[in-house]
This record gives sequence, structure tokens and C-alpha cells, in this order.
Amino acid sequence: MNDYFELNVQEGYTFFVLRCFQTRYFKCLDMRTYYFGLICYVWVIAGYAQKPMIDTSVFGRWPRVGYARISPDGRYAAFDVDYPGKGHEISVISTNGQWRRSFWNIRGGEFLSDSRTYIFQQGKDSLCALRLGSDKIQFIEHVKMFEVLRGGGIEWLSYKPVVDENDSRLILRQTNTNREAVEDSVASYWYNDKTNRLFIKRKENSGYHYEWVDLASGQRSGIWDGEDIKQMTFDREGRQLAFLTTVNKGGVKAFTLWYYREGMTSPKEWPIDNASGIDSNLMLDNESPLFSRDGEKLFFRLVEKNAPKPSTDGVQVDVWSYRDQDLQEDQISRATSKRTFMGWIDLRSGKLRPLEKVGLRVRLAYDLQEQSRYTLLTAGERSDYWWRDNSEFSIYLKSLENGEQFLLKGKMPYNQQWVLAQVQGISPEEKFVLYYDPIIGDYFSYEITSGITRDVTSGLGINWTQGPSERSWGTIASSVPVGIAGWVKGDRAVLLYDKWDLWWVDLSGIKKPMNLTHGYGRAHHIQLRLTPQKDSKQLSDSGSLLLTAFDTINKYSGYCRIRMDKIADPEILSMGPFKYRDSEKAAGTESWIVKRESAAEAPNYYITKDFKSFRQLTFVAPQKNYNWLQAELVTWSLPNGKPCQGMLFKPENLDPHKKYPLLINYYEEQSDELYEYQEPAATGDKINIPYFASRGYIVFIPDVHPREGAMGESALESVLSGVRFLSDQPWIDTTKIGLQGHSFGGYETNYIITHTHLFKAAMESSGVSDMISDYGSLIRRGRSNQEIFELGQYWMRASPWQRRDSYLNGSPILLANKVTTPLLMMHNKRDPLVPWQQGVEFFTALRRNGKKVWMLQYDHGDHGVQGIDAVDFTIRMEQFFDHYLKAALPPRWMTEGVSASEKGNDNGYELDRSGKIP
Repeated sequence: MNDYFELNVQEGYTFFVLRCFQTRYFKCLDMRTYYFGLICYVWVIAGYAQKPMIDTSVFGRWPRVGYARISPDGRYAAFDVDYPGKGHEISVISTNGQWRRSFWNIRGGEFLSDSRTYIFQQGKDSLCALRLGSDKIQFIEHVKMFEVLRGGGIEWLSYKPVVDENDSRLILRQTNTNREAVEDSVASYWYNDKTNRLFIKRKENSGYHYEWVDLASGQRSGIWDGEDIKQMTFDREGRQLAFLTTVNKGGVKAFTLWYYREGMTSPKEWPIDNASGIDSNLMLDNESPLFSRDGEKLFFRLVEKNAPKPSTDGVQVDVWSYRDQDLQEDQISRATSKRTFMGWIDLRSGKLRPLEKVGLRVRLAYDLQEQSRYTLLTAGERSDYWWRDNSEFSIYLKSLENGEQFLLKGKMPYNQQWVLAQVQGISPEEKFVLYYDPIIGDYFSYEITSGITRDVTSGLGINWTQGPSERSWGTIASSVPVGIAGWVKGDRAVLLYDKWDLWWVDLSGIKKPMNLTHGYGRAHHIQLRLTPQKDSKQLSDSGSLLLTAFDTINKYSGYCRIRMDKIADPEILSMGPFKYRDSEKAAGTESWIVKRESAAEAPNYYITKDFKSFRQLTFVAPQKNYNWLQAELVTWSLPNGKPCQGMLFKPENLDPHKKYPLLINYYEEQSDELYEYQEPAATGDKINIPYFASRGYIVFIPDVHPREGAMGESALESVLSGVRFLSDQPWIDTTKIGLQGHSFGGYETNYIITHTHLFKAAMESSGVSDMISDYGSLIRRGRSNQEIFELGQYWMRASPWQRRDSYLNGSPILLANKVTTPLLMMHNKRDPLVPWQQGVEFFTALRRNGKKVWMLQYDHGDHGVQGIDAVDFTIRMEQFFDHYLKAALPPRWMTEGVSASEKGNDNGYELDRSGKIP
């Protein structure tokens, strides 16, 4: 009877509850006590209504879900929640919600295959086995690390005890029988699930001893005794091994290649230097060798012994010539790098052969592990490819059986960034090669045995690319196909994406391509994509496939199913205002865990069996403790009548009867990100939306649709038309609108403020101001920057000599005298993409014309800033906008500046109360 009032704290919310144990007690309450309780209740509710704004103290400390696991039977799940600065909490739960255990700062975590036990490590040295569905935990003390090993239907729990500092045992316990084996003096080990073997490394007085141990039979084979080995790799079946060791040759560290096969008494040294067929100026490089899929070829990388170096004795002059393939500055940056080339060994014959040479490169070195008989080579790498007449590339198919080389396709338009995308690869059974021709706009298959090339998508009239409107880099991206969804078993077909749908395409060209999704995606503007499969190279020709769906109109996401043997509309399972990520299926059931988020909901894990209903498993919601944001999709018309979309973010506590300042940020097309959750963080480039929305700003992100030769004007039209559309909202103060853009968005900011006086303040970082000088600048180790104008983001599609007016009209610096908007800039000397001089040019031009402008330069920054620099950048940006958009007092760094002599000592944050006007 003493506790009439109870204070409850749940999930960051505080509730004051009046408890009346029985009706008769209420009559006995002292009225003063009653009114005191009522006042406290009102006070707490008022406090809840005024949730705090996000501030810099949350940066780097925002809780988030981490990894998740699901038991093989789907009845249990485990997940990690990270609390930066505090630690991480691991929870193991039943997926029906009836049982839960949580632990702090444990390590590892793995369900055993019986779905009855969860193994993890707690504290410094305790290995724990939690009995699922109960509170029973078995402990094994003094354990340094553990691992669950599975192979051949057998499961082992391996762990290394630490009874004392000299304890180097490895203990293996078979989980279903508790049979135990002990290996002594183990420095490290590797497990192969195909053979159920351990490869063990032991430290001995004379060096190291390596051996293979068969866990089923206990048999062991010694492999190596001597110095430690490097870059070890196994073949796919776990029966062959290749590794490197070091050797000193004339004071220079070199490497030796060794090979071991099951049944050999000792590994074989394979001399590479000066071997027949290998260039004498090449030696083995320090990179892991690779086995082919069939285990009959071993690939290795070679590096030049001696690369040409300029002399320091003569005149130190760089001679630039129009005949140079590469610019001198580019050559200088490469001069310190030795070229590398792939070679290979035919393990059947023992012959060494080169695989690459100058101008002829393997498409992707990592793909060599997926191939047995063939590989793809590309030729034709060129600098300045967009204007050179000889800038074309060719695709070759090379036989690893007899060394023959076939030209698949020659003289295709070269683009270093997209060659890999156009060459789709060799089919899993190595019967076909698939590539995309960006000129014709079709996929082609090359039948290896017959040598026949077929246009396998001829006559469909389908655009296989995302198109230039999908956050692209202009015509470059419009030539890149969306790509392969998967391969059908036996190389019978390949599944291809267009922008919307999924197609079944016969690689032999006999059967007509089939639209598996029945054109549903195109008809409804929904992008359909295959969910991650365990092996997308071995899809069945029957059964069903689970697809993700994204509605490009309302930005909803969800799931649907199709059948491989039936052409019909997909079965829509779910669609909603969310973003889904990281799906994982239980091994033995149809239970899945997926991560779901939205702009207003932090990512959390859900379980589903049908993708129609989802049950929440985790409840991480730090945003509920702060004044968060509301996200809204807005659609309006551009001046040409075409629709345009954008994202509008409002403070959670928005009062429709008040006026709020508006901040506008932009880049290209970003509205697809509407339902992505954003953590509060220091601004390192573009503004952090949750931070500014929480602090009383409305943030608007309009899509920008580029027009050839008029990129700046395109941005201006999107922003102005969007502002006109939003001006009808009574809670937007149209006299207090600011702009912020980074990189390409920084250029757009510079353009906009030189063409309108509408905006009260603007902030740009790492943005171009002078198209002419930036076109002629060098970026990224001395490469020409002309490409981004002629082919990329700036959409000029021509040189300044072909489109002079467009370059002049698109250069904000030439209209610096027209600017009336106060501008805050950020440009750094170490920026590899936008030369620092671009910022200096615009700043000095504005300063010369008497405009209000400030520029920040961070010594440790590059194209953006991080760490304490980002916090400083955030503070200054907010102070700048608060002064111009909220009538706050200006900081001293704006009214007086900060002397170079006080750099690092005086930040100038304090507000200037003297009445000075910036």
C-alpha cells in the first residue's frame, strides 16, 4: 500500500503511472498526494512530447543490429546488437517469441547442426554451450578460440585451450558422439570440408612442420618441414596444395613455388625464374597461386625483376609529346610500379606457360578458379579512349588444353570501366561464352565446340541496360547491361535481366527467349531481381524462384515468386514502404530471416516462411529516443511537363502551424533511396539528413534528370520547379531556403547560385566551378579529366572546341559577379577527383567581386572529410545555416575569421554577440 506511483522505463520512454491497487484505496488517497502525482504525470508526458534533438554526442555511438544466424530447423535465431562505446549484446531466441537469452560481449556464435545447441565464447576464456529453449549452459574453461567444422556429414567442435601460456593443443570433439581427439603443438590449422581433413601447422625448434590429418581415420601425412610457408592454397577437392616460400637472392627477397598432391612423399619445388617459356625479366610475385576448377592447372603471378627507371644524373626534364600514348604525369606515377603478368602450369605435363603479356590480359584473374579448359583475355587498353581512333578492345578465348587463341569479338568500343561488364563470361560447363555488344544492343553466345556465334536476343527490342536515368554516368552507363541472374544446369540456358524483368535465354539459339516474369515488371514499373542463391550457376529448369521487387514509382519493396516452367505474372507475396537486406534461409526448412528498414525504422531482423507475413525478432530503435524524421515521396512536373520525383524529410515533431527553413540537397537521381534508414553521423560530404531534420530543418532531395550539354541547367530546373511545388506548404518558410551539395552536387550548387537569387544561403564542397580548367586538369595519378565531361556526369558529349558555348555557359565562375547568396565552401588540397584549384578559383572570384564567401580546407581531408574533421565540418555548416536561415547569432569564424597562426588552437565556434554582420 506504500507504492501508489510507479515509474516505468521501457525502450527509452518514461511513463508515470498512477497505480490504484483497489478502488477502496483510491478513496483514502490524500488529495495533495493525488495532485502531486497528476502534476508529475503531466510533466513526464510533456517531456516525452519534447524528445531531444540529435546532437554531435551521438556520432559514432548509434546502436545497430549486426550479424544474424538461424538454426537449421528454423526454430531459433541469434543476432548481434552493437552499442558503440558500450559493447555488443548477443541474443539467442526462439523464433516463436517464447524463449530468449541475452549475453554481453561474447565472441563467435554458431548453431550446431542438431538445432539444439548454440556455441559461443564468453569472458576471456570460457567456451559455452547453450541448450536451446532452456537456461542450461555447459562451460569449458580456459579456451582461447573455437570453430565448428562440418564436412562429409560429420560435425566437429574444435577449440584451443589456454591452461598456460605454453599450451598449444587443439582439441576436436565430434558433436554427435562426443568422440575427442587432441593435436599437440598446433600453431594454426585449416579445415577442408570436402575431405574432412585438417591441415595443421606446428612450430618446432628448427622451424615449422605442416601435416594433413584425416579426421575420420586418424591417418596423417607430413607435408613440409622448414621455414614458414606463404600464400597457401588448396584445390577445390582439398587433395592438392600449392604455396610459396621466401628465398634471399643477392640481398633481394624472392619467392619459390611448391606443389603437393595427395600421395606424394614431399612437396615439389617448381622453378619459375628463367624457366623455359617465361620471360627472363620476370620472377614469381608474392600472390596466392590458384587452382583451376578441375585441379589440373595451377596459376601464378609474375612480376618484373627490373623496371626502367629514370636517371637522376642527367637533366631532370619531362618531355611531353603528342605522340605519347600516356601523359607524362601518368607515366611518372607508373614508373615506380612494376608490371605483373599471369602464368600457369599444366600439372599433367609439367609445362610452364605464360598467360598474359603486354596488351593481353585475363578478364578477371579470380575467374580462373571457376574454369578448367578455357579462359577469356581482353586486348586494347588505351588511355584517352573516348577520342582516340584506335581505342577499341577485343575479346579472345584461350584454350588451356592446347594454347590456341580465338578472337571472339574485335573492335568493340573500349571503356576501361565497363569491359568487364560487357564480357559476361564462360558458362559453368564451358560450352559457351556470353558477351554483350553495346553497339548492337544484344547478347551474343559463342559455342566453343562449333565456333559459331549467335545473337541470342535478336529481334526482342529490349534495352538490356539500366539506361542513363539510373544514377548513371551518362552514355558510359547506358552501354552497361544489367547482367546475368544465373545459369541453368547443363548450360541449357542463361537467365538475363533487362531493366525490369527476367528472361530465359537459350544459349544455343534454338529456342526463342522467354520472359519468365511475363512483362510484369515493365508493365508496372517494378524491378524484379533474383534473391541471393546458394549457387546461381546451377539453377534448375523447373521449380520456383524467389525474387525481390522494387516499385520505381512509389519506392515500395517486397518479394514475389515465379515458376521456371511457366510463363505467368509473378505471384506478389508482399510490397510495402520498406527496404529489405541480408536474407538467410534455414538449412532444413523454408524459414528465412531478413533485415527490414525504412526511413523511420532502424534495421531489424524479421522471420518469415511465406514472405507474406513477417514477425519481428529484434527491436533496435534508437531513433525513438530523439526527435526523428518523417519521409515523404513528392512528385511534380518539370518545365517540359515531364514528372519529377524527390524525397522530403520533415522533423518528427513538425507543427503545421509553424514555418520551417528548407535545405535542398541533390546529386543525380536519389528518390529510390526513400525508405533507406540513415544513421545520424558527422557530415563528411553531403548533409546528414537525420541530424538536420531533427534540429528543425526540412530537407528536400529532388531528382536531377540530365540533358545533354545542359547539366547545370537541368539541376536548376529540378530545384526551382521543386521549390515552386513545395511553396504551397504552409509550414515551409520560402524566404529561408538553403542549398547544399557535394562533389557533382557541389558543381550544381555553384551553378544554381550564379543563375538565381532565390536562396538565402548555400554550401558546396568539392565542386567544380570552371569547366574549361577542370576539363584540362589531371586527376588520379596524372590521368586526364576530359572523360567525365565528354562521356560522364557533366553530359557535355563533346569537347570545348566542339561545344564552346556549353562549356562557357556551364562554368559558374564566369558569373561570379551575379552571386547574391552567401556561400560556404569546402575544398581540400589532397582531393584526387576535383582539383583544389577549382575551389581557389571560385573563392577568389567571389572575393574579388565582394561576395560573402568562406572556404574550409582540411589538411587531412581529400574528396571529403572524416573523424574530427567531419565533426568540425558539421558544426560550421550548421552554424552557417542557422545564422542565415534561423536568424541565429553568427560564430566568430564567420565575423572575424581564424588567423593561420591560430590554426589548431582557435576554432572560432563561439557566437559573436557584438552585433557584427558576417
